[in-house]
Amino acid sequence: MRDISPKTLSTKENIITLVSLRYALESVRPKDVARFLGITERQARTILNEMVLMGIAQKEKTQGWYYISSTTEKGYEVICHIMNLILQARLEQMKKDGDVT
Repeated sequence: MRDISPKTLSTKENIITLVSLRYALESVRPKDVARFLGITERQARTILNEMVLMGIAQKEKTQGWYYISSTTEKGYEVICHIMNLILQARLEQMKKDGDVT
C-alpha cells in the first residue's frame, strides 16, 4: 500500500479548493475540470468523485454532470481574505474621496 504523506493530502486539498472556487454553485463536467487544470478527464472525474465524498459536490441526474455546492475550509478562508482586501481598498478610496474621516 502506498504511503500518503501530508504534502500529498495538502496538494489534493488545494486542487479540490481551486476547483470548488472556480465552479462554485455551477454544474460542471469532468471535461471542463480537465481543461481548467490541464489534466485528463479520468483524473478530473476522480477529483469530482472525491468532492462528492467530501460533501462539496453532488452528482446530477444527467450523467456525467456534477453540481459544486460549496468549498473547503481553506476555500472559505480565501473568500474571507479577498472580501477583507476589497473592503480595505474601498475604505482607502473613500478616504481619498473625503467620504470618511
